[in-house]
Amino acid sequence: MDPPRNSIRSRKGRLSQIKVVEVNSDNLNVIWPHLLLSIKNATIVALDLELSGLGERARMSAKSVDDRYSAIRDAARSRAILSLGVATFRRVAVSEKKKRVRFQVQVYNILSLCDAPFVMEPGALKFLSDHQFDFNRLIQCGVSYHPADSKKTDPLRTLLQELLSSAIPLAFHNGLVDLCFLYQHLYGPLPDTLAGFVSDLTDWFAAPGLLFDSKFVADYQLHWPASYLEYLFRKCQRENGAEAMGSRAYIGIEFISSPLDQKMTDCTEFVQCSLPPKGFSRNAVELDHLCASYANHGFCHRGQSCTKSHDVDLVLDLEDQKREKVRNRRKRRFGEISMNGNGEAIPSNGDVASERKSFAIQGSHRAGIDAFMTGFSILYMNRMSLLKNGTLPDDQANRLPLSGKDIPLMIQTSSWAEKTAYHKEKWFIIEKHREKIASKANGSV
Repeated sequence: MDPPRNSIRSRKGRLSQIKVVEVNSDNLNVIWPHLLLSIKNATIVALDLELSGLGERARMSAKSVDDRYSAIRDAARSRAILSLGVATFRRVAVSEKKKRVRFQVQVYNILSLCDAPFVMEPGALKFLSDHQFDFNRLIQCGVSYHPADSKKTDPLRTLLQELLSSAIPLAFHNGLVDLCFLYQHLYGPLPDTLAGFVSDLTDWFAAPGLLFDSKFVADYQLHWPASYLEYLFRKCQRENGAEAMGSRAYIGIEFISSPLDQKMTDCTEFVQCSLPPKGFSRNAVELDHLCASYANHGFCHRGQSCTKSHDVDLVLDLEDQKREKVRNRRKRRFGEISMNGNGEAIPSNGDVASERKSFAIQGSHRAGIDAFMTGFSILYMNRMSLLKNGTLPDDQANRLPLSGKDIPLMIQTSSWAEKTAYHKEKWFIIEKHREKIASKANGSV
């Protein structure tokens, strides 16, 4: 399939821009049919939320997982969803020869305004403001939604129903919090217990499993040094380009154009995400100025007042340098390092000082961009499975990461956990819709 004119396609696995469409109350009627169609045609959909707060952080990291759920439940009942990111990925081509799996992608950032009173935490307010979240725009043209137990209907609740009815894989990053907020705000009152919540989710993500989490893959399967979202995406983005250049398996991305683009120029953004120039190097002084908290966790309590660097590319450069030193030691052991006339090892580019601007992604911590980064990371980390089998691995499905725990939260049926009455009533309708969609799909084959 040839890409439409003016579409944006990654070249040799190297991605330089992310196309994002903002959905608001002014353009909702125009964009909504296209959004629902992109979900219908998707192979996988990634979701991300921006929230008005998370409540007590200490409770959310409690030793007991049940206590953690209680903290998240209480936060979801009093806080709100400020924006919902939706990234749809449609597999359009698999090339064994090129070792490429190509996806057409559409990314939406939906401004969402809760019409019930909610808590806006000062910390969340500052964090979002620091990352260019436009609160005036949210107030002026956010898409209104009602509490989930309301008898009223609204577009966002319809959106969740469409996602669940379509029975397509959904991807999250550290998804427990987002799932709790989606349930409370767009589905129904959260169950009082974690067991009840998990029991209800087993219907959402029925076997063989429709829930995937990028942090779970990085932490529990790949055991990467860090697993915050920007780190995962940037690492996957770097490796994807290298894999393509080395004629190994990689993911191809295409942001397609459509007649809608000309009508939506005011709400379409192209976020730059180019990688640093190949061969760029760092000096020891610059590396010493890396913020350890940010490098390890993607977050620093000092925020913009921190005097050290919050640059994810610097984190990855440092990792590359460490790996290069290990490789050189191994080569030196076997006499493979080339020598200059004085019998000294030729210095690598990593020892040459240089300066450059930070290549941190301009739009990170916006729901649409974060949803894309989540989906891309999941696909890259599973590129071999997608190339060989066309599917994501079953041993990743329906597992959510738990900080500080060796075992993830499994979304699976339990004989002793009862589904909630509200869910049973609501799920009966969604399940009928899901069966209808499946029957149409089977009839068209």
